[in-house]
Amino acid sequence: MIDLLPDVLLLAATIGLAGYCHHLSRRLQAFDAADTTRVSMLDEWSHQVDAAKSTLETAARTGHDLEQRLDGLVASADDRIGRMEMLLNSLDDLELDRHRREADEIAASEVVPGFRAIRHAAGSEA
Repeated sequence: MIDLLPDVLLLAATIGLAGYCHHLSRRLQAFDAADTTRVSMLDEWSHQVDAAKSTLETAARTGHDLEQRLDGLVASADDRIGRMEMLLNSLDDLELDRHRREADEIAASEVVPGFRAIRHAAGSEA
């Protein structure tokens, strides 16, 4: 019986070590699965970051193009405003000339309101 005791202890130790190895194997598999999941998540995030960079670069280019177009439109509008002011000044000059001619021809009570008076009256009504 004493001869069997070392064999029984060796068998128990072997079974214990086999159980421990099985436990470590499961933990390593779980770690490997988590690592694989982590790597796939990092790959996905990397693709999302690349897509966001691409979208941001496209938006920046589009914004720059729109800014240039808007600058051109503003310059064109400024030019047209200048031309409109010149035309209005010309009309004022024509009106003054007409009033001078009419003042020579008709009485002061019969003077018809000119362009400037009509324009100011229309502006105050609006």
